[in-house]
Amino acid sequence: MKVLLITSMYPSLKNPYYGCFIKEQKELIEKKGADILIAATDDTRRGSFNALRKYSRLAFKALRLAATNQFDIIHAHTTFFGGFIGLLIAWLWRKPLIVTIHGTGDVGLFTRKNFLHGHRNLATKLAKFCLARVDGIIAVSDYLKTCMVNDLGISPEKIRVIDMGVNTDLFSPTEQKLARAQLNLPEPDTKILLYVGSLHKTKGVDYLLKAILQMSLSNYLLVVIGDGLERSALEAFAHEQGLHTLFTGILPKENIPLWMSAADLLVHPSLSEGFGLVALEALSCRTPVVVSKVGGLPEIVDDDIDGYLIDPANPPALAAGIAQGLQNATRLRKQGREKALRHDSAAQVAKVLEFYQHFTQNKMH
Repeated sequence: MKVLLITSMYPSLKNPYYGCFIKEQKELIEKKGADILIAATDDTRRGSFNALRKYSRLAFKALRLAATNQFDIIHAHTTFFGGFIGLLIAWLWRKPLIVTIHGTGDVGLFTRKNFLHGHRNLATKLAKFCLARVDGIIAVSDYLKTCMVNDLGISPEKIRVIDMGVNTDLFSPTEQKLARAQLNLPEPDTKILLYVGSLHKTKGVDYLLKAILQMSLSNYLLVVIGDGLERSALEAFAHEQGLHTLFTGILPKENIPLWMSAADLLVHPSLSEGFGLVALEALSCRTPVVVSKVGGLPEIVDDDIDGYLIDPANPPALAAGIAQGLQNATRLRKQGREKALRHDSAAQVAKVLEFYQHFTQNKMH
């Protein structure tokens, strides 16, 4: 089987996390024997002009690959605009098209500012136009499937829920004391809170800082791994308030499991989340999580079993969740690994390949 893969997210040396889950899925699909032709961009620059240039170049790459190669199926990631580019190629070459939906922006509900952010009606109409015409849709969470069915009127029969999965070999637990020693972090009497992800408004890290201010923690350290537009403001606020924080910037992904194992809790206070893979990665390392009750996160976290779900944008509720998580960390650590193994990325890729075969064998075009 030969797959034409179209994605507007792909990692680079400068941005190693940008679409890294797509690259990992691609490599696993190739290991299963499929050939992949990839049209990708790793451009993260914002603004209307940059978007026009980015998607024009992506469309040109995809059209050139389609014109010069044989392929059986098209797999596009995101509606805007991988899905639209895939739709054009599917129409020109009469090939089946699958689109993976990663977040609310893919159904027209944008949380970050762009040229469609203030035009929800137009954005949802465009999303419906595209998704109603593709052959199959992969949603990374039941939450996103519900959004498509209820908000866009997409038939549930054409949607499969398949998350991107977690690499449970990479995200495996290390004994906490050993992990801290390797990272030169304080001994277990210091409570370590961990955040891993981009530093943008929608990730809610400012609420995490405000929550810590409301707590009576004395011996603690908040480690923030990641970068983004809000980093300087967050660091300045933490410094002004005298918070015990360590902003590391972006670290290699292979280092993240050790930091997760060293932490007492992973805190993910996001305001919007299609799935929330970082929470599953933490659970795979036996690290309990405190996360916002948004998007696909309630599908990952069982409240008071392997973590706590809290209302978003609510520092008092987040502070209470962190306090509970620290108090019950030993008990919460027992469950997460087994859950992560059920979401292993290799098992998820097998589901994707089965979905491919459904269309290539039945020759729907």
